[in-house]
Amino acid sequence: MYVFTDRYNNAHCLSFNTQENDKGYFGIIVDRTDEYNRIHHLQFISEHDKLTSLYNYDYFMKQGEKLLQEHIESINAVVFMDLDNLKYVNDNYGHITGDLYIMSLAEILQFISLNNNCLTARRSGDEFIGLFYGYESEQDIFDVVKLIYDRMPSIPLPDGGHMKVSVSIGIAYTNKQTNKIEELVRMADYAMYKVKQDGKNGIKIFEDGDIIPD
Repeated sequence: MYVFTDRYNNAHCLSFNTQENDKGYFGIIVDRTDEYNRIHHLQFISEHDKLTSLYNYDYFMKQGEKLLQEHIESINAVVFMDLDNLKYVNDNYGHITGDLYIMSLAEILQFISLNNNCLTARRSGDEFIGLFYGYESEQDIFDVVKLIYDRMPSIPLPDGGHMKVSVSIGIAYTNKQTNKIEELVRMADYAMYKVKQDGKNGIKIFEDGDIIPD
């Protein structure tokens, strides 16, 4: 199987079958591009969220655990992000505007993932999650998370107005006791919940003394 990209950036897939007879060698080339594209598309669907094209939560958890183990000597963190007021937007302006509200954060995460050691995913309707891996300090990670927070835009509303997108963010850093993806997600989720309790729209770091309710 041979896969190549043409000058228009289109992928092609060819297979080769050679045989020998008394007259020498002969071969058959089969264009399997359509089959390759179908498989690639099915794989993309299985790993990505339909609306945002970010990774889905299942892929995040599997790949996230691998990345943590590969960067176990580095500073890593799980970041839990929850859009504030999505229900209000959906109820008052409709789900099309709600999707725009969701995409505003998704587009920022796509940009951040391209330029940093970061795996991002949509966890559910208004929840997003990121794994920041391979950093030298906690401050380096916090600076990138603060960039996400500071970049939250305003979206246009059907009535001609605009609404600032608001997000609550929780951060859980790895340490000697905690380097498993499931536990870090729980910790970051709890830190985000504390932001919600304090009035939404902020960033909180999970502290060693925090106790997560069962």
